[in-house]
Amino acid sequence: RDVRMLENAATGAEYAWGGAMMLLRGNLLAENCLFERNSVWGPNSSFGAAMALSRTLTISITGCTFRQNDGWWSSGIHVDGAGKAVTWLVLRDNTFISNGLGTPGNQGRGGYAAASRINQATARIEGNVFRGNKVLNTNGALVVQGCDLELNRNLFLGNLAGSASALILDENEPCQVTNNVIAGGSCDWADCSAIQVSYPGCQFTNNTIAGNKGASAILVYSARVILTNTILVSHTLGVSVPAYSRVDLEGTLWGAGPWATGTWWRGAGTVNGGTINLAAQPGFVNAAAGDYHLL
Repeated sequence: RDVRMLENAATGAEYAWGGAMMLLRGNLLAENCLFERNSVWGPNSSFGAAMALSRTLTISITGCTFRQNDGWWSSGIHVDGAGKAVTWLVLRDNTFISNGLGTPGNQGRGGYAAASRINQATARIEGNVFRGNKVLNTNGALVVQGCDLELNRNLFLGNLAGSASALILDENEPCQVTNNVIAGGSCDWADCSAIQVSYPGCQFTNNTIAGNKGASAILVYSARVILTNTILVSHTLGVSVPAYSRVDLEGTLWGAGPWATGTWWRGAGTVNGGTINLAAQPGFVNAAAGDYHLL
């Protein structure tokens, strides 16, 4: 609690873990801590510039700030859990800002998952802010794989990546994404997106997805995605649905004028567009300042 870990570095001859701290097994409670300008580097790969947590049983991280940390994998937090039935993770009310590529010193090179990668856990990720995190490859903010996932009330603002600026969700079951704002991100690879969802899929409810630059807002890989009550505005393409994928939408605001989404959906997969599709401006309080509440 109330610990500051600043400008630490871990290096290895081949691999390295945990620029500021590493925990193998056991349990972790972290509250109101600051992790800033930590780095991790190994020639083959490196993981978790701020935290590397492996097979840890119970993880609770609340009210912490992760700023300008730099690693090849997971410049903020890297979690390799022991399985959904064994590892329980709560990540709540934390701030991840400017982690990854571009960090002073740049020892970790910022390759993948600028803020965090979470693997093989029951994960409750709630009320966090992910802002201005950046990587060369995939992903600008958060990667969650093989988890029982609830992702609620988070802000993803202005994150940058090659492939997916905000979220990669892969093999999570069940998967619930509710009341999040994903906005102002940017990616530059072909077919890149703000959000990528892979098998088996995910349920999105009451989310705002606005003004992300890239080929599409959401890319679905061999999965089923359900989008309910979604503000999905100011994109070249809303939802990319390749073959062997399915998207079901209901209650979608696609934008108009400067907030219009050019093409709502496209691809060889199956799309059920639902009965309510609105073409109107969203009326954000102050999007330029990151306030996506509605007037």
